[in-house]
Amino acid sequence: ENASTSKSPTDPSNPLLSATIIQHSQDASDLPPVDFPFIIARGLSTVGQPEIPEMETTNFQFEILEDIAFGESLDIILGKLVSLVEAQVPDSRCSILLLDHSSGELTIGSAPSLPDEYNQAINGTVIGPNAGACGAAAYLRQSIFIDDISTDPRWEAYRDLAATHGLVACWSTPIVSRRS
Repeated sequence: ENASTSKSPTDPSNPLLSATIIQHSQDASDLPPVDFPFIIARGLSTVGQPEIPEMETTNFQFEILEDIAFGESLDIILGKLVSLVEAQVPDSRCSILLLDHSSGELTIGSAPSLPDEYNQAINGTVIGPNAGACGAAAYLRQSIFIDDISTDPRWEAYRDLAATHGLVACWSTPIVSRRS
């Protein structure tokens, strides 16, 4: 399959990640629109990565929903979402990047398993069709699948950075607020 081909998150043949946005307050008019692409970066070691058994996964999902309902900080919620995805996708590292609509820049929402040097380098990336997987996903408002970072043109500016940190393939799924 071509690396730029996009599948619907609800397509049963899609082995990747599906995401659901849950409105967590009755009056969310005071909340800013939230756009954030997921990036799952394959190829890093999972040494020390905690495993979450299936039964605990369901409990963890309810814990995240409870955190949302009770107004827990975005940092905590995004950190738990990243941990949940990483536990369900072996040999992966996940980040959630937030889009600043005024500047068009992506900032780190949560990326605890990616190296600090990598996170610092991509923090503030301006979205665009050739801004890596996350920048392209946010710009095009569609999922981006890249099976070889070393040859994909969208990663040209970040190719050496990705190679330095062992990133070989990735996908990014934008989650777009209905209000944006």
